[in-house]
Amino acid sequence: MLFVDVDVVLVAVVALAVPLGPARIRLLLKPLVRRIRLSIHDDEKAFQETMNLAKNGSPEHQLKLGNYYRMGYQLGFDMPFTDGMPPGIYWYQRAAEQGNKKAQYHLMKCYALGIGTDIDDERAAYWRSKYKEKE
Repeated sequence: MLFVDVDVVLVAVVALAVPLGPARIRLLLKPLVRRIRLSIHDDEKAFQETMNLAKNGSPEHQLKLGNYYRMGYQLGFDMPFTDGMPPGIYWYQRAAEQGNKKAQYHLMKCYALGIGTDIDDERAAYWRSKYKEKE
């Protein structure tokens, strides 16, 4: 995911280049715009690959998707539910049910603190006990 404030970067570049004239501004902005386009394309491609592997049952990639969606929630993005639950919780749960300890820990935190879902002490306690179980 791209976490660059493009407006701030563009304003900074233009402010530095204004004394040099419009031709210099275009010259300075061209590689920046190219990098942003490549970064967005790479991020979308990586997300799609992660999604495909998660759907095929990879707990590591399910955990990664849960992290992506949790970050999106914390940044204030609205996300459609997946099978009736918030997508971060959904993917953490799929990974946690396969024994992924990090996903169990994240589920415990999400339910205990209300991250991406309502606070649910029972579910938080359940995932805490699963997380503390020996493998």
